Amino acid sequence: MATATLTTPRTPVPVAPRTRRRLSERAQAALMIAPTITIVLIFIYGFLFWTIFLSFMGWNDVTFELPFRGLNNFVRLYESDRFWIDIQNQAKFSFFFVGQCLGLGFLLAVLLDRPILGESFFKTIYIFPFAVSSIVTGVIWRWLMYPDTGLNLLFRGAGLGFLENKWYAEPSIGIIAVSVPAAWQMTGYTMALFLATLRGISSDQREAAAMDGATGWQYYRYVAFPACIPTAYSATVIIGMLSMRTFDLPAAMTGGAGAGYRTDMPTLFMFETTFQQYRYSVGAAIATLMIAVSLVLLVPYLRDADQN
Repeated sequence: MATATLTTPRTPVPVAPRTRRRLSERAQAALMIAPTITIVLIFIYGFLFWTIFLSFMGWNDVTFELPFRGLNNFVRLYESDRFWIDIQNQAKFSFFFVGQCLGLGFLLAVLLDRPILGESFFKTIYIFPFAVSSIVTGVIWRWLMYPDTGLNLLFRGAGLGFLENKWYAEPSIGIIAVSVPAAWQMTGYTMALFLATLRGISSDQREAAAMDGATGWQYYRYVAFPACIPTAYSATVIIGMLSMRTFDLPAAMTGGAGAGYRTDMPTLFMFETTFQQYRYSVGAAIATLMIAVSLVLLVPYLRDADQN
């Protein structure tokens, strides 16, 4: 004889008010950041992958067509004399730009780290160019480096005519001259990074260095400078990536590539190829190569940051 089994209905476990409150807070946080995440996914990563995809296509006319071309656009760049000149100009610009920012930024930070009257005033003076638009910076320095005015006029009036130069109009140093206003604009930023590191050195370290006889510049050589090496590495990555996408300042300063492409850069080449010659896929190929170089700089930095 079968025996009927009676099952007792389960009583739902009530959710604690604290748990409901946590779920509500997480939902609110997700709703708050959802628009930002959506915008980043569409307008940054979406267009990034679209650019890479387009670099393998054949959209090189005003007519929208996407025939697959493989590496053909990259081969065309490889065979372009202008592209290789731009690569050389970019290497020179980045080297001098980063070098000036690091060297001058560290020197200014050391000067401000020492007791000085009017420290706040000098901080403002050094950081002010960072707040100036790159277009404005380019226009100002275009006048300063114009062969007949600006610095040359000052040198001529001071009896230092041997220092006169054509600056950005000189084929041999044109792109190096462009790096000067770029460094003038960003040196205050690197100065702030180095100064924060110097001010972060504990008083115990300073006292220990003093007890060991490290005074004056010896302290900066054996204590402060080693402490600033990680900051210099971070600044190099940031300034280096910034140099890769510099466009508005050289364009405003030189007005274009210049004779013999003396002040041309990949960003200007990409702009003219894409928006003036309507060779969209070739322009996307230039952008893809610039993205690849930026990743070469960024990935080791992120790896080291993650390990630390």
